[in-house]
Amino acid sequence: MKKANAKLEEALYSMEEGILNLRKQKASLEEIFTSQTKLLP
Repeated sequence: MKKANAKLEEALYSMEEGILNLRKQKASLEEIFTSQTKLLP
């Protein structure tokens, strides 16, 4: 049971890491997008 819990915690942790990375990517994409639209007339 303890092993299963550890595995679950590991999976959750890596999911959280993935979500954080996605948020970072989204933020940088939004930054690029807004800077591009500013260049448009």
